[in-house]
Amino acid sequence: MDSSVFSHLMVQSASRIKEAEAYTVKRDMYERMKFPTDYYVGIRGIRGIGKTTLLLQLAREYKNPIYLSVDWSYLKPYSLYEIIKYAGKQGFDSFFIDEIHYQQNWASELKTLYDEGYKNIFFTGSSAIGLQKGADISRRAVIFDLPPACFREYLAIKKGIGSKKLQLNELAGKRKEVLAECISSYAMLDEYLNYGGVLYDKKEFDEKFLNALKKIIADDLAYFREIDLNYETNIMKLLYLIATTTSFETNFSKIASALGVQKNTAKRMIEDLEKAGCVKTVFPCKSGYGLVRKEPKIFLPFPFTAFLSRQLFKEPLKGRIREEFFVQHAPVSCYLKTKRGEKTADFMIGKQIFEVGGVSKTTVQNPDFLVTDGVEVTENKIPLFLFGFL
Repeated sequence: MDSSVFSHLMVQSASRIKEAEAYTVKRDMYERMKFPTDYYVGIRGIRGIGKTTLLLQLAREYKNPIYLSVDWSYLKPYSLYEIIKYAGKQGFDSFFIDEIHYQQNWASELKTLYDEGYKNIFFTGSSAIGLQKGADISRRAVIFDLPPACFREYLAIKKGIGSKKLQLNELAGKRKEVLAECISSYAMLDEYLNYGGVLYDKKEFDEKFLNALKKIIADDLAYFREIDLNYETNIMKLLYLIATTTSFETNFSKIASALGVQKNTAKRMIEDLEKAGCVKTVFPCKSGYGLVRKEPKIFLPFPFTAFLSRQLFKEPLKGRIREEFFVQHAPVSCYLKTKRGEKTADFMIGKQIFEVGGVSKTTVQNPDFLVTDGVEVTENKIPLFLFGFL
């Protein structure tokens, strides 16, 4: 590797790591990643959720770290193996690699570095698909899936409001006490519903998120299968379809018909989006053949629904936003399938049943807990926004 190029890398690395001094708030997952390990550590997730910041914060925990982003143009002529080997000879012993999926043979090169005794390698990738491609490194790396920032994390990072992390049984059993502690944060809920999850500044949010979404579709999905312009167009149509449909339950035949594709193609599109972290599926509360015959319910992570609705100059559907907030924050086990002529509650968590709705929602479905808008607490009613502190 050219020494002048490496000198430039060292300067840029030191500058980026120093920037992390200002990032005092850390994602929940941070503590799980910084322990000494014989494994490499990978961080994957959608764009804009703080992977680079997390990587730089981790770099500050080590004595001789070097940070690099694989997509830096001046590093293009060099392989990842070549860069790390050269850095090691210069005394660096901890390596923090951003956007690793841009390196064509990243997995095989990590495998070689591991087999040669290199330790303390941390890396990020923009999607689950990108990090699954290539040589098998499952015995050499622990992969963490970084989700979109929850409401509690968003308050801490964007507003400087620290809050206690709650357990579900604590929330259910002490909801009045929890409400008293958290009620001041309710005023920030609407901002989170529209701009939460990813951590872009509000002023340039839509432009940055649109660019990120385009890269997910055009670049990240290509790591899984060959795609063309028609596929990209259909993926966007599918996302718009989900975002603008109340409590959307997948029907692959209808999706295929709407998009003009085969049913198996529609299934693959949903699978691709889920692997890329762009959708979350929740299966019905069935087992055996009953589970196989019923189709999952599809949700979008924050802020997809609000963003896609704004692109169409529509108000986001409140019912969808409520359920997506609940599913993103609560450890949902399954959804309850409504039978014809009956009213059924929405979700199960373990053996408890939860119904999600507006402030006027009643208990006709006989749930264990009613999860509603607003801040009212009754015998079995829990404000929806409090689930953001789990």
